Amino acid sequence: VKLSVQGLPAGLTAAFSPADTLSGFQTGAMTLNATASTVTGSYPLTLHASYTEAGVPFTRTASLNVTVQAGGITGFKGRFVTPEGQGIGGVVVRADTTQSPQPQTTSDTAGNFQLAGLPSGAVTFRFDATPVNPLYPI
Repeated sequence: VKLSVQGLPAGLTAAFSPADTLSGFQTGAMTLNATASTVTGSYPLTLHASYTEAGVPFTRTASLNVTVQAGGITGFKGRFVTPEGQGIGGVVVRADTTQSPQPQTTSDTAGNFQLAGLPSGAVTFRFDATPVNPLYPI
């Protein structure tokens, strides 16, 4: 699967790890970096995943919003949805940080969540959807 992101404003860059291609059952991460010249505000981004199977091209997209705040405030928000676009409430979102307790929240009934006041730098996020449905992944 080839990954890309569209809608990045000037001064905001995205990097994928590993690189920008994933194979089956492989996990990856997208890191966003804002420079001092990035204008504060909310930006809609579109994450694209494209692949070809048996000569047939497939594309999947996911929409997300990134808010760039002044003063070095770091946060993360998003929305969990089913393939049909229905919000998934009750998904646990945790940031693995040295803070105690670690920042954690749960998505609301529409699937929305937000964590703010995170430390700057790389942060790993953990998502657990099994409280919603035992067949959903961690």
